[in-house]
Amino acid sequence: MAVADAMKESMSALIDGEGSELDIARVLKAVDEDPEARAHWQRIQQTRGLLRTGQIERQIDVSQAVRQSLESQPRRRPLGPLGSLAVAASVTFAMVLGGQAMVGQSPLGSAASPIATAVPGGVVPIPGAAPVQARFGAPNPTMPTRSPATKTAPSGSSAIYNQLARERFERYAQEHARSTANFQPNSLVPFARLPEKAAAQ
Repeated sequence: MAVADAMKESMSALIDGEGSELDIARVLKAVDEDPEARAHWQRIQQTRGLLRTGQIERQIDVSQAVRQSLESQPRRRPLGPLGSLAVAASVTFAMVLGGQAMVGQSPLGSAASPIATAVPGGVVPIPGAAPVQARFGAPNPTMPTRSPATKTAPSGSSAIYNQLARERFERYAQEHARSTANFQPNSLVPFARLPEKAAAQ
């Protein structure tokens, strides 16, 4: 049986690096089943090697030996549902231990933190933070609350830092407005909000 033209085109496309997944599957199946297709593939490879290096390389076909080696290996029986259950249980156990270690609790179950026991309801422990009640509704009166921040007059050094930060922000805003003006249909749009800043000072 002669090698079909479509198969030759697929082989040529693969050699040129332009083959699709369909070409690869088609060529592999044909080379595996048809000795003429295998011989044609080997000739194409030899021609490619000759054009690339100027020498005919001796081709060694190891596919039969690899196939026989794979077929002679004993097939391993899958673990089955009991093995899958054991793997899932192991992963769950590891996640529980890891999660408790991240929260800071002993994996064997020590007493809960005094803050968490003082707050009724579900509490979400967050390392380094106050407990957060994990329910919706009105806040619980026993929950710790923050007092509103009061504004204090800035000290001399913080006023200097604030001024430096403000100047840096203004430079960034100007640079941003200039760079985005190139992408706007009307190049003045990015600068439209800048006069407000000048009026506020």
